[in-house]
Order: sequence, then C-alpha cells, then structure tokens
Amino acid sequence: MEAKSKDAEQENGHLKKELEELRVGFAAQKKELEDEYQNYPSDDENATPNSSAQGNGVLSAAEPFDG
Repeated sequence: MEAKSKDAEQENGHLKKELEELRVGFAAQKKELEDEYQNYPSDDENATPNSSAQGNGVLSAAEPFDG
C-alpha cells in the first residue's frame, strides 16, 4: 500500500513539474504573439484591434468570407 502511495506522489510531482513547464512555455509563446501582433501593420490607421470595420483585414464571425 505504501509503495502505491509513493508512486502516486512521484507521479503527482512529475505532473506538477510538467504543468509548470507548460505554463512557462505558453507564457513565453503568448508574449511573443502579443509582441508580433503589436507590430502587425494595419490597413486602416484609425482601426482598433477589435474593429470589424470593412477593410481592416480581419473578419468577424458575422462577416462571411466571399472571396
């Protein structure tokens, strides 16, 4: 019984470590994507990132692709 408990604790420790590594990796990837997004040129200088104005290069779910 103690061996199973020890194995479970080891596995728990391993999973916690793996989860932390994934969090660090995702945080780095998120930062990289945010930086890249900020440097992305806009078609309309007055467009906001969430704008659905025609011509900003971003389609919302309400705007079907007709191209």
